[in-house]
Amino acid sequence: MKEALAGRAYISDVIIDRTFQKPTIYYSAPVRSNGKILGAIALGIYTEDYGGSIHLTSLGGEGESYVIDSAGKVILQSHKTYSTHDLFIIFEKLAITAQDQEAIQQNMKDGIGGKLVYSTGQDHSHVFYQPLGIKNWYLLTV
Repeated sequence: MKEALAGRAYISDVIIDRTFQKPTIYYSAPVRSNGKILGAIALGIYTEDYGGSIHLTSLGGEGESYVIDSAGKVILQSHKTYSTHDLFIIFEKLAITAQDQEAIQQNMKDGIGGKLVYSTGQDHSHVFYQPLGIKNWYLLTV
């Protein structure tokens, strides 16, 4: 609310709601009249309520999409294949090497998007990631 009262719209990080103990993103914005800030309005939305909004078909229907922050914290996901909020645990389950994980993490810290092609036995799989321009969030598809 401080940001909104100072005249700037704000999106929070994921915060655990005190009442229902659910991951929530809060939005706030100033309320103005004739250029003067009268107050602020805020809204909290549970992250689980976003699931359908990023239901994307990618990589021939085999892919999953995530909104993550640059530290690898999963904010939103298109499917619930993995029950974790840590992207790097997902990468380990996909057998992505530590070296490739470190390269992706460094790119994300630097605000850079990219792609990775990695081997899964005889097949090749892909990871694509791109900054969203909101906070330090990325859209990532595997």
